[in-house]
Amino acid sequence: MKISELTRLLSDLGLNENEANTYIAALPLGPTTIISLSRMTQIKRTTLYTVCDSLQQKGLIRIEERGFKRKFVAESPERLETLLESRKNSLQKALPDLRSLFQPTGGSTLIRYHEGLEATKALYLDLLREVRPGQDYLVIGNQEQWYDLDSGFFRRFIEKRSRLNFKIRCLFTDTETAREHIRQQRQNAQEIRLLPSRTTISTNLVIVPHQVLMHQLTPPVMAMVIQNKSMIQMHRELFEVMWQEAGNNLIE
Repeated sequence: MKISELTRLLSDLGLNENEANTYIAALPLGPTTIISLSRMTQIKRTTLYTVCDSLQQKGLIRIEERGFKRKFVAESPERLETLLESRKNSLQKALPDLRSLFQPTGGSTLIRYHEGLEATKALYLDLLREVRPGQDYLVIGNQEQWYDLDSGFFRRFIEKRSRLNFKIRCLFTDTETAREHIRQQRQNAQEIRLLPSRTTISTNLVIVPHQVLMHQLTPPVMAMVIQNKSMIQMHRELFEVMWQEAGNNLIE
């Protein structure tokens, strides 16, 4: 990789141009002096002291005192992973504030269509990132048909979801798969009620605070996401009515 490409890569990690050039120059030199670094980088010595102090704070250069001389030593490039992790952590801390500012299409209705099973599975994974602990995660669907699409993926999905402390309530059509999930509902951190036995559903509906996901379970597999406060509220209210009507369908 060319030096210019390495410089751009380090810039993407948060180093300015002088820091990137100084670190790259120091890597092959071992313990070196400001004079040597200045010759290699064409950066003034007075500026280099500030640059090296900054790199030291980032953990990429250490300063050794040898007699009356100061030597500057580049740390291993593996230290860059720590720098990347630090930036990732900073982003994670900022995400709630960024989400609070985000209004799709200026706050108006947003409807998105996604075709195919892989695109639909990606939407489910997005839900796990968007729903916060303690928030409602409401489902109406046919668990048997849902599993038939990719049982391995959806079993792992439920396991992962169960660890995220959502308030999960599900209304399922009365199938053997749904009854199996009732027996496992505590370990999967969800509460399940069965719809009347005559109910037939071929769409999975998920209601979360900021969107409604409608997933067609029969070919062609597709999904629709609706982001509109009134529509979300309407679906929540319909769910509550159905939840009360369903009651607790206990397995004897």
